[in-house]
Amino acid sequence: YFHGALPTMLFWAVILSGVFLFFYYTPTIERAYTSVEYISKRVPYGLMMRGFHRYSADAMMLFVLIHMLRVYLTDRHREYRHVPWITGVVLLILTLTVGATGYFLIWDERAVALLALTIDFFNGIRLPWISHFIQGGPIINDLTLARMLFFHIAIPGTLFVFLWLHLMRISRPIVLPPAMLTLLSVGLIFLIAGAMPVEFTAQAAYGAAPGSFVLDWFFLPFYYIYGFMTPTGFLVFFTALTVALLILPYDAPQ
Repeated sequence: YFHGALPTMLFWAVILSGVFLFFYYTPTIERAYTSVEYISKRVPYGLMMRGFHRYSADAMMLFVLIHMLRVYLTDRHREYRHVPWITGVVLLILTLTVGATGYFLIWDERAVALLALTIDFFNGIRLPWISHFIQGGPIINDLTLARMLFFHIAIPGTLFVFLWLHLMRISRPIVLPPAMLTLLSVGLIFLIAGAMPVEFTAQAAYGAAPGSFVLDWFFLPFYYIYGFMTPTGFLVFFTALTVALLILPYDAPQ
């Protein structure tokens, strides 16, 4: 019953834990990794807050997908509900984007590899100016991480706008779950964060090929798919998938 309200509550959990991490994070090439390491090893409860931030985001994405699937299977995405569905698709894309930017901020081997794939994609579809904008110049520099931090903070602000649009056409939206369910969910995530601390990959080393790392399926599935396609092929695939989701409210009901 609260599959739509739980992502909103978890979104606030991600924001509040992110504010805590922001106090100690330094967005520079030289100090980004060491600042994350400092949070994990020196700041009281820092490692747990990193885990809470990470697992709250994972839980948020899980419930977003459950919410989307249930709305579709119960046929509640047609007629006047087409606006919530379309804005929901936009919210899904924005959530995936802000989640992916969080991986860059650690500035470990995985971050460098993901950034290389991102730059390769935009250069491959002949939009090098986007690569230049993301990097803050022709090459990776301190502005790169500063801009990633900006995206990681600014995109959630955009999420609030689309969340308002998402709810405005629903007569009695359930915005937040009951207090008991909220406390249970937050407590469970804290337990998971304590039992399964987030792990480090190796620090980024220029000129060295990155080692093996995990592509988390919640926020990084498209990087995995991109590995089997050309940049143009991936652009066609992603565009077709997005359009297919956007036109679902207008197909003939079964």
